[in-house]
Amino acid sequence: TRADNSEKEPDACFRPRKPKVSSPSGSNGKEDPWPNLVIEVAYSESEQHVLDKVKKYWLDNLNRVHDVIVVKIDPVSSDQIPKRMQAWHFCISDKRYRYRDVSHRTYFEFGTHDKYGNPTNIQQNQCIINISLD
Repeated sequence: TRADNSEKEPDACFRPRKPKVSSPSGSNGKEDPWPNLVIEVAYSESEQHVLDKVKKYWLDNLNRVHDVIVVKIDPVSSDQIPKRMQAWHFCISDKRYRYRDVSHRTYFEFGTHDKYGNPTNIQQNQCIINISLD
């Protein structure tokens, strides 16, 4: 997609059949409609970087993407299993002010360790899912 003199490709997206839009408002800088749902998965990039990309590009304008799901997997060496993943759901309907960032609607944290590296498993190999709805 193209907007604001930059281009981004989501890791995945869903774009139902929609009519063309007025140029240059489209996702290609012309007439192609924007996807309804974008999914971004981050492993090597920082949490802040992927969240900034979502807020400043995909959800910057009310005429772009409607929903974005971000999954951040904490990186580990190749012989280890990730201990923590996070997921955010953003919806453009929650953007209350035109020039402010949209806040996440839902946040999930799941794994065997929290963000401070403390074990969260009660039994070995058990994962905890922490769902914040506020």
